[in-house]
Amino acid sequence: MAGIGLNHKVSLAKGLESATRALYEGVLGASVKSPAPHLEIFTFGDGANIGVFYVEPREALAPQELMRALWLEIEVDDPAATSKALGALGIHPFEYVDKTHEYFQAPGGQAFRLAPTRTRTR
Repeated sequence: MAGIGLNHKVSLAKGLESATRALYEGVLGASVKSPAPHLEIFTFGDGANIGVFYVEPREALAPQELMRALWLEIEVDDPAATSKALGALGIHPFEYVDKTHEYFQAPGGQAFRLAPTRTRTR
């Protein structure tokens, strides 16, 4: 049996640091550390990490390219409240065929959906 690990990476254009922190740290409650220049690691309550490398804009995928890349599912205790907090940051849901979840694009274009927190057995 295979599983998805807890460590993920994305490269975003320099200049998106504040907006990225506002999302992952501010709204989603991840802790953040910066072990190297132009790298921030956001750690979530379940131990999952998103490593964000801030690169020159020409080296980052464009938002429309990230829509064709791997999407994330972010589990939260209260999807409705989280959606409202995202809206306050100017991050609004986009239309998708799955109408049971809301889908968003993070600063720089990473797509994700909100899902209610569930209990895992590993």
